[in-house]
Amino acid sequence: MDCLLQFKKDSGFALGLLRDNLVYDISNQWPSLKDFLDYVGKNNQEIIPILASIKLDKGQGMPYEKIYDKILPPIYSEKIYGLGITYKISEIDRVKRSGDSAHGNAVETGRLISFYKGDHHNCVGPTGTLNVRGDSNITTPEPELAAVLSDKGKILGYTVFNDITAYDLEMKSSLFTPEAKEYIGCCSMGPIFVPKEYFGDMPRLKVTLKIIRDDKIILERGSRTDLIRKEPQKLIDELCQYRHIPNGTVVTLGSSVIVPDKYALREGDEVIIEIEKIGILKNKVRKMK
Repeated sequence: MDCLLQFKKDSGFALGLLRDNLVYDISNQWPSLKDFLDYVGKNNQEIIPILASIKLDKGQGMPYEKIYDKILPPIYSEKIYGLGITYKISEIDRVKRSGDSAHGNAVETGRLISFYKGDHHNCVGPTGTLNVRGDSNITTPEPELAAVLSDKGKILGYTVFNDITAYDLEMKSSLFTPEAKEYIGCCSMGPIFVPKEYFGDMPRLKVTLKIIRDDKIILERGSRTDLIRKEPQKLIDELCQYRHIPNGTVVTLGSSVIVPDKYALREGDEVIIEIEKIGILKNKVRKMK
């Protein structure tokens, strides 16, 4: 399986091709994943054949594990959107948290629930530091599959995403959702970009979440991506209907792993999220002032 990633190199970064657990620097052809996706769109080509055609010198390959700490977000996206209540369990949880039926009523309308997470400035890579807002006491992680889109709104590939949410702010009023969802360090993404064709229209992937505190696992939960209400592309079609979507837009597809309030993140915690066949996010947590 050929996949792509971005990693630190000298004073900047490079695009890497991951093949057989070795990473090859291909930034002489495409400096970034955005450049690669622009090339794909301009030439109207499929991603997997392009990657398969790249000739590599095995002597130049770097073991994936050795550069893991250098891996950055797979793409520096102009726009990052999130989708809400795309799993039944998240609807039940939101109604329970809010104490009213507003979230359930929203689902019953059939309309897509979406929000804005900002751009790449808000997002860290698989080993970066996540932030908890200084004015929030109940902030929890959400492990999610995220789609990377073309400028036509088509899913090009997937990555792992951690959507941090200040639930105590959001539950006070839906008007505070932008503050609860979008701020510096409110999400992490990575470690790699996997072309959509490897997973088909409905990815069936195991998702796991761990929260580590004082070197002990205080919470461990799991789920599957195929429990989602609709095929990802159908959700994306609704999102894109009245929006301008730049090439490389990231859309996180919602979570079916619920973190109870008593496990709200604290300074020094570590959040580990894994989606099989894509990879692991290992992010420390910092409380903002």
